Amino acid sequence: MLRKALGEAVDRLAAANRRVILVSGIPEMGRDIPGQFLSAAYIRPGDVDGLPLKRVRARQTGSDALLRAVAEGGKAEVVDFPQIICTDVCPASQDGKLLYRDDDHLSVYAAKLYVPGMMDSALGSD
Repeated sequence: MLRKALGEAVDRLAAANRRVILVSGIPEMGRDIPGQFLSAAYIRPGDVDGLPLKRVRARQTGSDALLRAVAEGGKAEVVDFPQIICTDVCPASQDGKLLYRDDDHLSVYAAKLYVPGMMDSALGSD
């Protein structure tokens, strides 16, 4: 149902000569990052441990496949968000600043840090 609805939306936009950019999921940490950050401040100050990229990829296999299928034939571009922010590990914090406001939503800091470059990259490929 989701694939059909998203596909129809992309088809309508593409038919109207609109450029469509689909952004893959934010790596979901699966735990309360701000709470862990505060707890760690008393025990081991510094950045909160992230999540291995392999785990993120495994968890997002279905949604990534859906986006690629909908984008098939050049109707849309897919921006791979984990590729932008992750190395072997997807960080939960950076330089002592939180990248998440809970377990799966970017903080304002992270949005300001990553989204402009992601959009410049996606839109600059014309």
